[in-house]
Amino acid sequence: MTKLLSQQDVIDYLQVTRQTIYVWRRQEIFPKPFQIGRFLRWKQEDIEKFASQHTAPI
Repeated sequence: MTKLLSQQDVIDYLQVTRQTIYVWRRQEIFPKPFQIGRFLRWKQEDIEKFASQHTAPI
């Protein structure tokens, strides 16, 4: 079963601000969320894939 992440979960996982996620969504580079009622949720694997594609290896 796919785990769905809240916006706060995504912020904590990526260590970015709410504004950064908003900008990425407007630029259409961030995974599209699901709207459940009035809440946005993202698939965990979509966020992990985004993070792996947009971070530099150490």
